Amino acid sequence: MAESSRLSLDTRSDWPWLLKNLFSIAQHSNEPVCIAWGKDLTTFCNDAFSELIDHRTSRSGQSLKDLLAPLWETISTPVKLALQGKEPKPERVSLWVLKENKNQQDQSVFSCVPIHNENGQVTGLYCTFKTLPESSRDTGTPFADEKAVYGNFLDEIRVGVMQLAQDTRILYANRTIKKLLGYTDETFPVSFNDLLHPQNRKKAETVKSWQELWYTTSHFHIELPLRCQDGSYILTNNEISLKLDDKRKPAYALIATLPSDKDYSGERRNLFLYDRLTSLPSRNYADLLLNDAIDRSAKSRQSFAILLLNLNRFKMVNESLGHEVGDELLKSIAIRLSTSLRKEDIVIRMGNDEFIVVLQNIRNDDNIDMIAHNLLYSISRPMKLAGHDLTVTASIGCSVYPRDSTEIDSLLKYADIAMIEAKRTGMNAFRFFNRDMSVTVLDQLLNETSLMRAMEKKEFLAYYQPRLSLSTGKIVGLEALIRWNHPQKGLIPAAEFILQAERIGLIRRIGEFMLKTVTTQLMRWREKNKQLIPVAINVASTELYDSDLKNALKDILDKTGLSPKLFELEITETGLIEDIRKVRATLSEIRKMGITVSIDDFGTGYSSLSYLSTLPVDYLKIDSSFIANVIVNKNTASIVETTINLAHSLHMQVIAEGVSTQEQLEFLVNRGCDQIQGYLCSRPLSPDELDIFLDKFMPSSLGLSV
Repeated sequence: MAESSRLSLDTRSDWPWLLKNLFSIAQHSNEPVCIAWGKDLTTFCNDAFSELIDHRTSRSGQSLKDLLAPLWETISTPVKLALQGKEPKPERVSLWVLKENKNQQDQSVFSCVPIHNENGQVTGLYCTFKTLPESSRDTGTPFADEKAVYGNFLDEIRVGVMQLAQDTRILYANRTIKKLLGYTDETFPVSFNDLLHPQNRKKAETVKSWQELWYTTSHFHIELPLRCQDGSYILTNNEISLKLDDKRKPAYALIATLPSDKDYSGERRNLFLYDRLTSLPSRNYADLLLNDAIDRSAKSRQSFAILLLNLNRFKMVNESLGHEVGDELLKSIAIRLSTSLRKEDIVIRMGNDEFIVVLQNIRNDDNIDMIAHNLLYSISRPMKLAGHDLTVTASIGCSVYPRDSTEIDSLLKYADIAMIEAKRTGMNAFRFFNRDMSVTVLDQLLNETSLMRAMEKKEFLAYYQPRLSLSTGKIVGLEALIRWNHPQKGLIPAAEFILQAERIGLIRRIGEFMLKTVTTQLMRWREKNKQLIPVAINVASTELYDSDLKNALKDILDKTGLSPKLFELEITETGLIEDIRKVRATLSEIRKMGITVSIDDFGTGYSSLSYLSTLPVDYLKIDSSFIANVIVNKNTASIVETTINLAHSLHMQVIAEGVSTQEQLEFLVNRGCDQIQGYLCSRPLSPDELDIFLDKFMPSSLGLSV
């Protein structure tokens, strides 16, 4: 917009919603647009309009009559009709009277569209000039297709527009009304009656209004539930006015449609703007809500944050427990999100297991961080659904307006990148976006491609880390750990790729590979008359929701004759508690075979030991993050000591992971810990290195008295 028009824009706070949107469209339109507002028809011209009439210095702020004085005699009639709420036929005009170069005989069509406020009153005019092509100039050819003048404009505005014949045939429908009701160009109904609820087709008030329209040439406002393509109905506000033909006779009706803020039938909310399952605003409402957030933040000069939240392993819940349980889970998550936020914050369900949280009036990153972690905690609290004890976690990525961007699309993209980074670093994590993450995400995509090929190229290996008994000083177990022998990067530990493997659906194949590899290794040791030591295998939670793992273990024991005591399953704490009832049943059957079970990484989730005590578990492994601080942090030491005592009271043995110093060892011995695993005993070893280690291992080297 030219500078002089900007000086008068403070009055926009009084403008109706539609006019504000039209003004925004005009500002960025390449079409010449002039908006006339108020009783004096004060004008605001966009740059294309000013250039068209050779006003290089815009005269916005004049009245429409003064601005277009040389043409007023020609255009005054359509302007007066538009002010009466009618849409007059476009008028052909010669622009040379507005131009400094009198010899330039440009011809154009002037169109004037009335703009109504919420009460149906005309409060403004939307005026355009459309320059005619050379072939149509000075020929007297009538302008046949009015929609060509402002059709692009009608498709862009966020108001549904339909043109109806007297027999209710739909002659024209803009893009907005089709999107609002979920139709495509091909599926949009032929008759307006097909959009009406059967009750409204016969409703006396509606029929009377239609008759008044066609026989008195008036216009009226009515609320109607309109039918969506999926069969549902949404309540809409409709401004209906009659269009006259050249002979001033009724030709067709023009309907402007907006979603109603009211609930339909007193209980059903707008099914297009609100998600049916959770009653949260839907993806279709997201653009409007986010744009409103930008407007508010720009006025208040405060930031707002977009949190993109994705549930972890939701697909597994749907596949193993059924979509009904999955739907109930989403409803519960929606309630938890809504009740964990401030009044001014917004939750949007974007689809499936993805939500957006808009945090408004944000002061600083600490404020965002606190809210995000509160959401993670709220989501991860155990819930009971359809007889199943479930716990789920989430990953959250965040972008901040205006720090990261002032554009909605960019903010959503950056929040998504941060969410991917959160998933990469853990299953219950929150991350702010930063510019380096774009590179990280690209690297991740490339890495996932290589990871998919790693199985076929036989790049996976099994390493083994010994476990030491603190009562005997002997090696009493091994943990099998997968390694990726990357052709360029060398050996990559599981922590750097296992979450990616789970996301791309490779985790089950990895589980099958490790079970087969461990079985083969045990048989080789048996053939060499080596002492056989139990081997623990990490199992993904997805493997506990069907019978494949159980059947595979049974088949191995039957075919090889290996003792079930040589196999131990390790399941992470968060994996165990996603559906504790189903996990309990599967583990009970596996344990009946004689195979032992351990809970890995205890303390990293939100469950309690008493909650997990209902499971058939033999060992509890305390996560290395606790052991690392056990000497320097009294609170951590107290937690470890309490965990050991509670586990023993529940008849579980305790294994401490990540033991690397003599001080940690002595602390654990004094607290009655049963076993340790870590670099103090041994790093993970290849099969050949393990053979050498077991042959040469001497308990006294650890300073133990045995």
